[in-house]
Amino acid sequence: MHAKVTRITFHPGSEEEALNFIRDRMFPGASIQRGFKDAFIFQNTAEQHKYTLISVWESEEAMQASAPPEDLLPELQHFDTLIAEASQDTHTLLFQFSAQSQRE
Repeated sequence: MHAKVTRITFHPGSEEEALNFIRDRMFPGASIQRGFKDAFIFQNTAEQHKYTLISVWESEEAMQASAPPEDLLPELQHFDTLIAEASQDTHTLLFQFSAQSQRE
């Protein structure tokens, strides 16, 4: 599995609009793409204006081929104005451990 990890800070006062857009439009748009597995958003505990978005993909090829649906592009232009700072990188899963794997 592979993941895109985006660290993002929104302009003050824009967090609610940005998070609603991610939840209601971005993640559903990703979920219909080939190879999509999961998506998460985490809020930094110490610096609550900072967030980490993670999308998980079956393969590197699927992750690299992922792109916003065409109908989302105009909305993404506005979404970009809500962002104060962002960085993105990719990761490869080395191993996975879960509570369920403990029971098996």
